[in-house]
This record gives sequence, C-alpha cells and structure tokens, in this order.
Amino acid sequence: MFAALCENKDFFKDKINLAIMLAPVARVDKCSAKTIQDMANKETVAQFIESIGPELLPTPNVDGKIASGFMKITGASQFSIQAFSDSDPTLVSEKGLENYMGHFPSGTSYRCVNHFRQEINAKTFQKYDFGLEENIKRYDQAMPPPFDFAAMEGGPPIALFCGMRDQMASPGDYIWLKEKLVKNKTCVFFKEYGFGHIAFLFPPVKKHFYEMLELCRQFNSYYQPRPMTEAQNREKLLELEEISNDV
Repeated sequence: MFAALCENKDFFKDKINLAIMLAPVARVDKCSAKTIQDMANKETVAQFIESIGPELLPTPNVDGKIASGFMKITGASQFSIQAFSDSDPTLVSEKGLENYMGHFPSGTSYRCVNHFRQEINAKTFQKYDFGLEENIKRYDQAMPPPFDFAAMEGGPPIALFCGMRDQMASPGDYIWLKEKLVKNKTCVFFKEYGFGHIAFLFPPVKKHFYEMLELCRQFNSYYQPRPMTEAQNREKLLELEEISNDV
C-alpha cells in the first residue's frame, strides 16, 4: 500500500478518507525473525519458491479443513507464526489462527516473497529488482530506486497500528516508517500495542478495533452520530468494562 501511495497519491487522495495500517510493512531490514533473515541470504530459497510457480498454493485444501486440522493437531500453527511473525503466539486467537493457516499462503506471489527478501538485503524500501538489463529498461539505472515518501505529501491521512512483538514489521522499521510519514505530514495516528503481526487480525482483545472504528467516524464527513437506545448504552458500558479489564 505504501508503494501505491508513493506512486499514485493523486489517484488515492480523493478516494481514501483514512488509510488504517495494521502491522504496517515498508522497510524490513530490521525484521527480527531469524528464520526470515536466514532465508533472505539464501538464493536457493528464492529459486525453490520460483520453481513452485508465480503463485504459492492459490487454492486452499478442501476449504482449509485439512490444513487447519493438521495445524491444530500438531501445534504447527503456533510454531510457524513464532518463527516468522509473532514472538508470542499465545496473543493470537486460537480459532482465528487455525482458520488463517488453513488458507495460508493463499496465492501469495513469488515476486512478493522475493521483493521482501530483496528489501532485507538492500536495507531500504525500494522498487523491485528485476536484474541489470530489465532495471535499465524500467528505471533507467542499474539498481532499483527507493520509493519517494516525499511524494505522498498531500495524500490520504494514515493511521499506524504497530506491534512491539511483531517480527516482520519490527519496532526499528515501523519507527523509521512513522518518522517518514510525520515528515510528509500524512501520519495522523500512531500507537504501539503488545501484539505481534498476525495478532492484529485475530487478537485476544478487541480494544484496537474500537479505536479503528472511532478513527473511521472522525474521518468520515458523512457520519452522523445518532442517540443510543438504553440497550445500546448498556452494551457500550459492557464493552468499555471489557476493554478496561483487558488493559
């Protein structure tokens, strides 16, 4: 998404009131997952992934039931995310994780995986490296250029929800991202949570969802608050009590 905003600010600025980024990934060279760092330095890994095809497992296994069942029985799902994304898998909803892993990687492209690997080694947020000959055709230079965050100024406002236990978008990288967005005046919200990467999708608590909804209301010019009924008031009080207990 950041690549798209850097390249197409004018296209998005009238279409997006607020871009909410959960566990945002841009620069990734401080990725703390040792498994990913090790893979980034091995060309054989990239060659193996490329041999599988342009998309990785685009069709889930029997609607994910076989894979999710295997993950549940073996405990492989928690091991997998601990190795790649979340240092504390107990902070991820068990049922949500089973469903997710039953469909993972669901058509992720070889180029996407290889670009992630390239950026770890390049230590910057840059365009895809096609190799010398193709780079010259596309970029008029031998190496891919970095994305220009300054080009995002005047674009859609951005809210960053970041995880201190995120091993893919690690603190060192998302702080760098935040500073870039503050500089170009697009960052309107930044908060760190005690989550990993996947936990933002399947959290043990719902606190950040309420914060997201409140931001959506603030940046939606058509939103008109309506008086709550007595039943809605009671429900809201229960939600707030739940949040305070979780905190």
